[in-house]
Amino acid sequence: MSPSKKPLKEKIVQYYVCLFRKQNLDLIAVSSNDTIEWNEFFLLKANCDALKTIFENIKDDDLKEYKSRLNLLFDQSVVALIDDNQIKIANASFCTDNINDNPFIEHLMSDELFDACVKLLSTSQLRQSQGYQIILLLTIFVSYRSKSIQNVNPFTIRLSILDNEVALNGYAQVLSHSLLKFNRTFDQSKDEPSSGSILSTLTSMVGSMFVADDDMQVKESCKPSNSVLLAFYKAVHLNRNFISLLTNSQTDTNGILRNSSSNTEINNEINSDLAVLNPPSNLLVTFLEFCSIVMLHTKDEANTDTSRLCFIILTCISEDQCANAIMHDINIVFKVQLHRMRMRHRKLADETTKPLRPLSYSVLDLMVEFIVTHLRKTFLLDLFTLCLGVIRRLLCYQKRCKIRFNYAWRDLWFALIALLRYITIHEADLLKKWNIFALAYQTVNIFNLFITYGDTFLPSPQTYDDLYYEIIRMHSVFDNLYALALRYSSIDGAPYRDTSARLANCLINIKAIITHFNSKIETWSVANQVSSLTEAEVLEVIRNNYDSLTLKLQDGLDLYETYSPEKSKEAEYFAHMVKSIVIDFRENNKEITAKEQQAIMHEVLAFMSRQLSVN
Repeated sequence: MSPSKKPLKEKIVQYYVCLFRKQNLDLIAVSSNDTIEWNEFFLLKANCDALKTIFENIKDDDLKEYKSRLNLLFDQSVVALIDDNQIKIANASFCTDNINDNPFIEHLMSDELFDACVKLLSTSQLRQSQGYQIILLLTIFVSYRSKSIQNVNPFTIRLSILDNEVALNGYAQVLSHSLLKFNRTFDQSKDEPSSGSILSTLTSMVGSMFVADDDMQVKESCKPSNSVLLAFYKAVHLNRNFISLLTNSQTDTNGILRNSSSNTEINNEINSDLAVLNPPSNLLVTFLEFCSIVMLHTKDEANTDTSRLCFIILTCISEDQCANAIMHDINIVFKVQLHRMRMRHRKLADETTKPLRPLSYSVLDLMVEFIVTHLRKTFLLDLFTLCLGVIRRLLCYQKRCKIRFNYAWRDLWFALIALLRYITIHEADLLKKWNIFALAYQTVNIFNLFITYGDTFLPSPQTYDDLYYEIIRMHSVFDNLYALALRYSSIDGAPYRDTSARLANCLINIKAIITHFNSKIETWSVANQVSSLTEAEVLEVIRNNYDSLTLKLQDGLDLYETYSPEKSKEAEYFAHMVKSIVIDFRENNKEITAKEQQAIMHEVLAFMSRQLSVN
């Protein structure tokens, strides 16, 4: 290429330059020398970066002069939407991925539109065909955050006070079906039969040498829908009426959604789902199974974001008094299938043989499973923090209501101690990236909650004895953690010094238990000339020496900070999630034709017309 020649611009970029050339600003149409073929314009792939650069180069004083050209571009985009060419429609409707940067959103958020969405969710026939699109639209509008502080999102207010039980139930049905479909697809992908040949067996054996423990990869057809989860979160976080609905209503498949599917496919799905749902079920049961699947694959960054949203939803649920009451009711029982990670040192239990139990059992099982299967080099600090938060909220409710909860508590204590042991072993690497003292502090305070208030919610004195036994048996973990906290808290200018000091302080009671009972065990051992005590003997020593144990009363153990999405870190996360669902929806709906869009609109308009005539 000759040095004097400039590189060629894309055709679409040439059109952008032509459209916003300053000498053409006073013209309604482009001159003959700069003719834009609008048919071709919308067939070309949009170049957002180039268009953004042109806008950024416009001086503030000149913005008004470009108004006519912006109007021209907008008008032509509207004209292209009625074309039969799906490429034109896609390019004409192409807008920013970040809804908060879209100034047109505010003009669409009317009470009439919200009321129309509520009516559509309340109508079985339209919910079948448009349910997914309706909750997606509501989610996007509710997620919109105006840059103007004075403007309050009207959709957020309307959703928070919505008490139409039929509409809320329809909303839940859309969520239920989407999550249920994902779970069934995953089950089918696991159950795909192999060829059974020697070659396939050898291939599988060799392949297993090079894959991680969580070798079952989610297939593209089994990709979780973040839009459904975000819609779930918005309803749970904003609407108290929805909370009570999700924990006590059956998963009904009447009037569920269709997402670009035919009526025949919907009927087949309904019949299939009804055949599978023999045990009693509800939206929360389906959601817990969904969570267990997603958490198998957190090495994928996208699934990590999805898992985080699952934990946030569980956090909101575990904070609600009504949801907790139902989850802990021994008369309201369900069977939840939790999918567990394959690990070399354990044999997977058969989930189908588990009895019907209150839902809080399954929530704790899910939290324990996450902890023991995610102690790895790529440490997921945010997810562990949320996981421990869910556990603490459940324990606080049990303490407050004095519910004797007959759970396998040793499994939980084992998981928490394993987490603390992992932190002490890998503290050098972990401290380079994260404040692990805050996580350890959160974990130790769960033990303090058991120590201080365990007599109010543990099922029997024997279980309380078991707690002390596990602390004494694993005393080296707590000793090492205490030494680590003291070391960092005594170094001037050390990172996380204040947090490490708080950790050392909250370990006082555990250290007192270890010191007191180890002394008593040693005395008993000498007196009885026994060098190694059995578990029964240690428990006997514990039961006989409670009276001489002195512990410090710690305040605030049964309190927690209510989850708030307004924190800067959380707001950034949700902005990212909304942007991702907009991109995913655009990618997944490229094949929708104009005729399909017209059919959808005709169906919706016909319904609205009937409603108006009735009113």
